[in-house]
Amino acid sequence: MEMVSWIGIALTAAILALTLKQQQPIFSLMITIAAVLCLLWITAQSLSQLLRTLKSLADAAKISSGIYLPVLKAVGIAAAVRVAGAICKDAGQSALCIKLELLGSIAALAACLPLFEQLLSLVADMLG
Repeated sequence: MEMVSWIGIALTAAILALTLKQQQPIFSLMITIAAVLCLLWITAQSLSQLLRTLKSLADAAKISSGIYLPVLKAVGIAAAVRVAGAICKDAGQSALCIKLELLGSIAALAACLPLFEQLLSLVADMLG
């Protein structure tokens, strides 16, 4: 049932933004940003619960946080960059969006470096 509310927020904001876009483009952008912030707040609450569950599962399986934490960071970076990029595109700033996506890719790779280091260490141990 929550999903219906989330879709309702998004569709209402989209219709309002499209209606106002020709007469008041700044209000259209503000409605879009407000809807995004509202949905991000809801997402953050859901994500918090998901992360607690994943941590308890990883603890039960005795999986090191060094393995799953970099992946979660990379996914978080990708999601944040995607939302911010969409806002930039809506504002007519495609060039800014492209640069943000490049920066996000580099940040996601940097977040995964500890995982790569562990993998290389494991391979080195296996080889001798």
